[in-house]
Amino acid sequence: METRLLIVLLTPFLLALVMPWLGARLGSRTGWIALLAPLASCAAVLSIYLLPPMERMAVVWDWVPSLGGTLTFNPDGLALFFGLVVTGVGVLVTFYAANYLDDHHYRDHGKFYCYLLLFMGAMLGTVFSSNLLVLFVCWELTGLTSFLLIGFLHDKHESQRGARMALLTTGLTGLALLAGVVLLRVIYGTYELGEIIAMGSVPAGSEVLMTAAFICCFIGIAGKSAQFPFHYWLPNAMAAPTPVSAYLHSATMVKLGVFLTARLLPVFNGLESWMPVLTVIGFGTLLLGAVLALLSQDLKAVLAYTTVAQLGLLIGYYGLYTQGVPVAWDYLHILNHVFYKACLFMVVGIIDHSTGTRDLRKLGGLFRKMPLTGIAAFITLASLAGVAPTTGFLSKELLLESVIGFRETTAGLLGWWPLVAVVLASFVKVIVAAGVFHRVFLGPVSHDVEHHYHAPSFGLQLPALLLAGATLACGVAAGAFGHFTLSFGVVGEHLMEAETLHLWHGLTPAFLTSMGILATGVAVYFAVGAKRWAVLEIPTALRFDAWFDHLVDGVQLFGKKLNKALGFENPYAYLFVVLATIIAVTGTVVVVDWASVTQLATQWDWLPHGSEGWMRTVMAVVMSAAAILAAVWKHPIKQLFALSIVGLGICFYYVLYQAPDLALTQMMVESATLLLVLLVVLRLKRDGADREVLPEQGAPSKLLRVALGAGVGLIMGGGVLFFQQPHALEWAGDFYLNNTLALSKGRNAVNTVVVDFRGWDTMFEITVLIIAACGCLGLLSRRRTGNRSPVKCDDGGNFFPVPRDLILRAVAIGAFVPLNLLALHIFFRGHNAPGGGFIAGLVTALSLLVLVFVLGVHGLRRLLRFNPMILAICGVLLTISTAIVPALKGLPMLNHLHNYIGSFYLGSPVFFDLGVFCAVVGVTLKLMLPLMKSVHGLPAFVNEEQGRFAARDSESIDIDAPADNATGKGGAS
Repeated sequence: METRLLIVLLTPFLLALVMPWLGARLGSRTGWIALLAPLASCAAVLSIYLLPPMERMAVVWDWVPSLGGTLTFNPDGLALFFGLVVTGVGVLVTFYAANYLDDHHYRDHGKFYCYLLLFMGAMLGTVFSSNLLVLFVCWELTGLTSFLLIGFLHDKHESQRGARMALLTTGLTGLALLAGVVLLRVIYGTYELGEIIAMGSVPAGSEVLMTAAFICCFIGIAGKSAQFPFHYWLPNAMAAPTPVSAYLHSATMVKLGVFLTARLLPVFNGLESWMPVLTVIGFGTLLLGAVLALLSQDLKAVLAYTTVAQLGLLIGYYGLYTQGVPVAWDYLHILNHVFYKACLFMVVGIIDHSTGTRDLRKLGGLFRKMPLTGIAAFITLASLAGVAPTTGFLSKELLLESVIGFRETTAGLLGWWPLVAVVLASFVKVIVAAGVFHRVFLGPVSHDVEHHYHAPSFGLQLPALLLAGATLACGVAAGAFGHFTLSFGVVGEHLMEAETLHLWHGLTPAFLTSMGILATGVAVYFAVGAKRWAVLEIPTALRFDAWFDHLVDGVQLFGKKLNKALGFENPYAYLFVVLATIIAVTGTVVVVDWASVTQLATQWDWLPHGSEGWMRTVMAVVMSAAAILAAVWKHPIKQLFALSIVGLGICFYYVLYQAPDLALTQMMVESATLLLVLLVVLRLKRDGADREVLPEQGAPSKLLRVALGAGVGLIMGGGVLFFQQPHALEWAGDFYLNNTLALSKGRNAVNTVVVDFRGWDTMFEITVLIIAACGCLGLLSRRRTGNRSPVKCDDGGNFFPVPRDLILRAVAIGAFVPLNLLALHIFFRGHNAPGGGFIAGLVTALSLLVLVFVLGVHGLRRLLRFNPMILAICGVLLTISTAIVPALKGLPMLNHLHNYIGSFYLGSPVFFDLGVFCAVVGVTLKLMLPLMKSVHGLPAFVNEEQGRFAARDSESIDIDAPADNATGKGGAS
């Protein structure tokens, strides 16, 4: 059982790791390898489904027990149903994408399938998780991966806009979901959903908190499933490639809100607010989406708005069931929508691929050109309209029975609202379905179709035909289809036994209503005529996406005006505010507790003891003098020299305090920082920034700056003295020193803290290091402000930062091997003696940078032939793998495995440290090498790298700044 669940959850992630590498070698054929992941996961889900219910046991792995974050995955009926949807449609979509994405119109196939599989893995993690905290993490991961997929064609403005809109909407509403999850933890004391449901009723006194938790969770649900007023992002996300739309926006991601509603139904449906909130917003979204679909003229937009409508229907459907009433046919409604909507998106992709347009006004006569696609479209549009014998007919009839029954049991307008909304929306959807098929597939072949048409392959049409066949077959075999959906029922949530479904149940009110809607809709469509429907468009008042754009631009504009009004455009202004606040708060505490402070001061030793004490005093004076000189001197090189004295003085200070690890780290960081800042100064000098004259500071301003500097210095110095005094509290350092050998099997407490006790901190820190490096690289891609022409360099564009010098060349090349042997020694001794991956990484990176000064950037790249950023990312992945591997053995994540080969230590912390080493080397080189090139007027990146860090239509940071369209040619850095 555990093995099968691991196959389900991990296969997409593991295969995603090799997709970029395969994409560079296989191109459009990468999709056939990517197809293995959904196939394996789907087979594993099916094997779990076929097990007896008693054998479907939850799997639990410890993750962060102190926070209640346990990796609990429960393969109950709800999880298995959505798992089959995610993996089953994933198989068809990946097969479709392998036929749809060609090398002519698309590039970066490896990245596309990597993002697609990561999204699939995040979806599976969400639906199988029974721990609300882990569920939220996977929930947000689906938003991040969908952002990458929607913005995959990042050179297009529509893709940028759609990806940004989707990420902001789902991300911000996801924060509300997090608040709801935390409130449930406060109320029930656990994140485990099974335990929450088992407790039954709401604890006494928690009714208000429970309502707040429901509202917060519903905001997250509404954002992800595009409910009013968050429905605007889904149509704009259609800028993604069609396989993405068929997967994310019809069958999987947008269904997450529906899934979470079903998952939380046993928790919230006893609240008074459950039914009104879900029915009013859900069925309101249904009606709004149907109307917007009718007013749209783009095929993808039509399908997007009908998806919004159906999602509203599914959310509202759960509102019809109050406490203790089991849900009957939700799986049937969901599966019906999956069948016809995924098929229709694929049909639209085929049409766009073959004709070059999705505009309803430019299409016509396609049934003659592509009869197989026309048959698939006819069946699934019939399901959209609710025509027998499709699954759409079954779904509509059952839905009408539910809302009619709800009206009979609920008084007032609230009882009528679902029935009215369903009837009107169904009527509109019949018109939409009739219009799409009539205008696209019937009539004469349009000029645009005749001019651009090329026949689609059978492989491209096969997934759509399979989905259309499922829509028809499941409708005909209604009894078997109903029995299949009921088999996923969850005890306490779903109706486990129900009357057998049939296509014909007699002349019931639901059947008569359904036939009346169908006949009226078809009649109205042909009475109005296709030409009149073609002139419709969405009015400005209903363009919520435009309102969102105005809001986003307004936030930027408001922030800019506020900064200007407060004087924050000047960096000194907010620095003064921050420092003055720190001084004021600390000064207030000191004044209020002056007696304790003076009593503490009597214990201080004002004069140093011994030679080490006097040496520390001398170093403090030297560093103070250097800091004052850095403030007094105006030339940046002199300031950099003074700051270097401060940094190296701190290094010597660590030596005096017998902290060799810190001293080594400080020395390496100071060397790398000195070089980095020097290159930045030279880059600014080349661009003419050094010629900018700062406004002259008056005497009051200078006195204020001196006072602030002195105040902060006194606070920091006093803080050091305060925390060095004896106290009764237990030091964290004492715990690490006492347990480093017993628990971490290492004698170097500094290294064991970094890679073992606080391994999560280190993992996130190196991840942030890569993110910061990407931001710095983005700055290098900005338009040059200077007017100087690039420097012409010898050796085919190579350059030498210093003149050719025999001695320097001999030292740099001759010292390379000894320096890296030293790095190797420092790396392997780190677990038991001063050293470690971070220090060793800096030594190796600096040895490579020294080589650059004699070989040049391109000379070094020709010698090494690897991408530094890939090395850094591999380092992060290695640390993550080291954290995950123990979980495969039933141990907590990051529970390190220790092993000695004789006296040589080779435990899992070594591989964790190796990841840190790779990340440090990769980030250091990736920052330094492009900066070295840009200092000499050469493009920092080649064209491919330029696109990665700044797309051609990239949005500028300042709202009124011009877009940066510059590209460059040169060697890779």
